[in-house]
Amino acid sequence: MSSTDIHLAGTLVADPELRFTPNGVAVANFRIACNERIRNDDGTWRDGDATFLTCNVWRDAAENAAENLVKGSRILVFGRLKQRNYETKEGEKRTVYEVEVDDFGESQKWKPKDRKPAARSGGSYSDEPPF
Repeated sequence: MSSTDIHLAGTLVADPELRFTPNGVAVANFRIACNERIRNDDGTWRDGDATFLTCNVWRDAAENAAENLVKGSRILVFGRLKQRNYETKEGEKRTVYEVEVDDFGESQKWKPKDRKPAARSGGSYSDEPPF
């Protein structure tokens, strides 16, 4: 098995699936679609072909993913791309690529702007910490 660090921006194609190992360790699996944006000759944009990747996240982060991520969410994923080889029951050799997730979060790039900013107190700026 080999791995390399990877940072992805993609769209969740289904809600995360949460399960637990026999030892009670939480693991969530989800798939994301990553598309290249291509500029057409007329200046408009279109989506390129999608790359679909399975992501695996463990422990508390797995439970957080299951509670907070939903199909269609635009997310950022930080982790390690892993290649895994296996053999089917019929004896065919297969290779899969998965992401072992270290961290993830909601993308802010195309987030709806209908949310109001948090109210700020004090009304002035200071380099001093607020305590």
